[in-house]
Amino acid sequence: MKKQLTAVEWLIWELNKLGYFPNGVPEIIYNQAKQMEKYQIINTCEDVDSVTFWVNYRSFEEYYNEKFKN
Repeated sequence: MKKQLTAVEWLIWELNKLGYFPNGVPEIIYNQAKQMEKYQIINTCEDVDSVTFWVNYRSFEEYYNEKFKN
């Protein structure tokens, strides 16, 4: 199975192509972004697995909007 890029990986790939990081993305920034993304995915899976998920949200988009949109 082919590995799918995460949003963070894709963004860094695109910024590198555009020349924003001629020496590569600083490792500490990359690692922190990947760690945040990992925990967001894990927390979402745990929330969705909750019995009350469908009581609180009508859709995944509603969940996303509440959790991540400003």
